[in-house]
Amino acid sequence: MIVTSIVTALISGDCSRGIANDVRETRSGGCGEYGEEGYQFGLAIQKVVRDRDLEQLFSLVDGELRRGPRRASIRGKSFSDVFDEKWRETVLSTEPDCGPVGYRGFMLGNGMIWYDLGGANDATVGIFGINGWIPTEQYVSSPEWKIGDTVIHPECFYLEWWSSDNYQELIADTNCEDYNYIGQCLEREGGVSIYKKAYGETLAVDPVACSARCQERNPVDKDDPTRADLESGGDKSYSVVKVLPLELCDRLAPYINHKCIDLRLVELSDYGGGSMSMTRANIYGLFSHSETGENILLPLANLGTVNNALNYIDYLEAIDTDVLKK
Repeated sequence: MIVTSIVTALISGDCSRGIANDVRETRSGGCGEYGEEGYQFGLAIQKVVRDRDLEQLFSLVDGELRRGPRRASIRGKSFSDVFDEKWRETVLSTEPDCGPVGYRGFMLGNGMIWYDLGGANDATVGIFGINGWIPTEQYVSSPEWKIGDTVIHPECFYLEWWSSDNYQELIADTNCEDYNYIGQCLEREGGVSIYKKAYGETLAVDPVACSARCQERNPVDKDDPTRADLESGGDKSYSVVKVLPLELCDRLAPYINHKCIDLRLVELSDYGGGSMSMTRANIYGLFSHSETGENILLPLANLGTVNNALNYIDYLEAIDTDVLKK
């Protein structure tokens, strides 16, 4: 398997620094073939953490982390710039497990590091999540999105369903191919109207009126206005990650003629009860309608993870607007 090749390469010195032979040791009691690979990979991770080797640690990451420091944010930094000694000791204090934590993957150091071995439904091979790092990028100090005295209710952000049926319905019979970049389609000839309905809901939402309605049905937590328990079970919450420059509105939604007055990257969590949960990072724009003056909240990009979203924002800031229209 690929994991075996990765660990073997680290051991043999094919990478910039080799992993000592102690990663070959077998856990007492045995792990089985799949568990053994997970166990060995955990030992390999611990070796680079023990060596305080930041570059080697990120060589074990598959692309960008779903959660954790972004590659661009650690460029030029040392291991101690990103992880403190307590984090390191925690990762090294526990022996790797033989098996994954259900569908979530393998856990190391009480959840400080998460990794996987790939499979039919998950192409990830390597580390996909890191917790407890020293912040390497500056985010907003307040997680809620306020319009006047109103904090936007977490149900008022138009969100892709688990099945994706709502977005599939929106782009049906249009020239839009990728709803992840839905802003490129909005109000475009042959594209999607902001008032098109999918299963009775439109993309465009008046966030103040919506928040009032949702507050009656599913009140927000008294200590956290960005989180609400749902009548149907589970909960929804959000956190504003970054306020974006308004000039990016034209790059995210070049065909919308309403005035863009606010633009933010938002991380949203949708917990459906039991073990089912989903976290996504989307960009939303707040527009003032050119005729009525009402506020309109619209999703402009569905980008999966915060790190992927930040990379896309970097791309937008560097590219010419006309390129996006082609």
